[in-house]
Amino acid sequence: MKKILLTLGIALCAMSWAAAQDEELVTENGTTIVPLQGSFAFGIDATPVLTYVGGLFSDNHATTPTFNYAGFYGKYFLADNLALRGKVKLNFDSNTDVDLVPKIGGNPDDLVEDKTTISNMDVELRVGIEKRIGKTRLQGFYGAEIGFGMGFNNNESYTYGNSLSATNPVFRPVSQNNGTAFGVGANLFVGAEYFIAPGIALGGELGWGIRYSSTGRGETKTESWNGTTVETDTVETGGDSEFRLNNFGGSFTLTFYF
Repeated sequence: MKKILLTLGIALCAMSWAAAQDEELVTENGTTIVPLQGSFAFGIDATPVLTYVGGLFSDNHATTPTFNYAGFYGKYFLADNLALRGKVKLNFDSNTDVDLVPKIGGNPDDLVEDKTTISNMDVELRVGIEKRIGKTRLQGFYGAEIGFGMGFNNNESYTYGNSLSATNPVFRPVSQNNGTAFGVGANLFVGAEYFIAPGIALGGELGWGIRYSSTGRGETKTESWNGTTVETDTVETGGDSEFRLNNFGGSFTLTFYF
């Protein structure tokens, strides 16, 4: 996070210098560079890509960006310096670990697969209002938004290469579902954009807010050999709720204005 904020600060300083060199808000053929009343915008959270590119120019090894996270947003300008905005954030991933174990009743070299899959999914919707300041290619903005989200995290499922039997009478987990989480919150944000071309802007944003979340009841399933057959047991796990202050979170954005 500190690296993101440092990079964001350097980028905004560079944008500020560039803006001082170019005060024109229209191109030579009269095309407007910045948004005006009635403009629409579509943007993406470009943090994974820009973090990867930044790593190419640092002492750290740049790792290939992952795209299990996606953020999209849209804006409509009620005035030249005032916009309504909405945002959708998706976070999803599923990882499977495979262990090779001896096949019970098989040859010594026969192996079968035990698999553990861990999955996560979050969806968040936000709506808010944005006030813009500045009269150059570099424009600052600030505002407030409210949001709603739901998801689940660290759900686990297991599959085994060896079935339970009299020769394999073990007790083992089948799945663990932690319950669906719901949340509501309010957020303040501040940021800046630099228009690299008419209707195209690179920017950065920081936010801080409050959030209440509640997680429903989950369940854990296990299986065992009772001497004659496989027995499955399900235990309900308790949910919880929390109220918290969100720390500053940063993101880079690429936005197209129409």
